Amino acid sequence: MLTIRPAQMEALRQSARRQFARDVVSLLRTHFPEQTSGVGMDQLTLTVENAITVAEGKGIQARANICKFVILIFAFGDQCRWDPGHFLYPALSPDTVSDEDIDYLYARLAAEPEA
Repeated sequence: MLTIRPAQMEALRQSARRQFARDVVSLLRTHFPEQTSGVGMDQLTLTVENAITVAEGKGIQARANICKFVILIFAFGDQCRWDPGHFLYPALSPDTVSDEDIDYLYARLAAEPEA
């Protein structure tokens, strides 16, 4: 029987996480070319990795919803964190965010790109 040690499992998890971050960076570069053109690859990757960490800390587990969360953060940045009237504020507050919240906020982003 094959046994995977905890250190090996962690290495696999970190590798998968880095690949996911690269995939999200690629998505951002494809769909937000003007916004990402002035950002270096290392900085954009670090920003995405940090947003993934925030998403996980809020209890978001589905990869699709983590990706949506990163896009929301990228689209609106930290300015929404301080405006309780902004529709994105709940996602940036310290509380956990459900997958349903992310779906709702992402739909709002798609419906109101100028928000």
